[in-house]
Amino acid sequence: MIIKKIHIFLLKIYINVLRLSNVVMLYQPTYMKNKFPIIKNNNLRVSDKRLDLIVSSVGEIRGSYLDVGSQLGYFVFRMSEKGFFSMGIESEKYACSYSNSLKVINENENVAFINKSINNDNIKDIPSFDVVSILNVFHHLVYFLGFDNADIVMRELYNKTNKILFFETGEFEEKGQYWSDCLSFMGDDSSVWIHSYLLEIGFSDVKKIDKFSTHLNSHKRTLYLCSK
Repeated sequence: MIIKKIHIFLLKIYINVLRLSNVVMLYQPTYMKNKFPIIKNNNLRVSDKRLDLIVSSVGEIRGSYLDVGSQLGYFVFRMSEKGFFSMGIESEKYACSYSNSLKVINENENVAFINKSINNDNIKDIPSFDVVSILNVFHHLVYFLGFDNADIVMRELYNKTNKILFFETGEFEEKGQYWSDCLSFMGDDSSVWIHSYLLEIGFSDVKKIDKFSTHLNSHKRTLYLCSK
């Protein structure tokens, strides 16, 4: 018991070292069953409102949940609270380490985190999930993999989604970002292209459920609920 407490104490210090050293972007809140002190208590994205919309849209669905680009794991932990077996896939090693540290601190055995950069090859290896979210990842996939390979990832995620998928991405209206020009295929109104694209890859119903600003600019990105 003493060793366990020391381990958890050291992990809390580790969390704060990561925050202080700026090796993780603080997009999300730090999930805590019981509060502990953290340095730089600021979050760059609106997480709770997004999460509330996801939870209300999920309704009575239960089962498994996958968050592609899980960052600090906040959505994964919160969906676990709702009874889901929850998994996060995160490409940044320190963000994934942060999430796995929180798993131990919060003594949560119903979550899992994998440090992996999703691509058009390894996406085929993941299992199916009842609920999937891929939030603010697609534009990075397009930039680093090219649209054709990003499209393969999205179509495989469609295949891996049993019930519903939540989607949000950077949009072409957001000028001056390193990925802006590669989204020119979206045209002058990104929301029209995105809505049509999500239907084209196979979803039977696609709804715009809200818009959210980011720390990058004043443009608001649309959050979509995609049903099979």
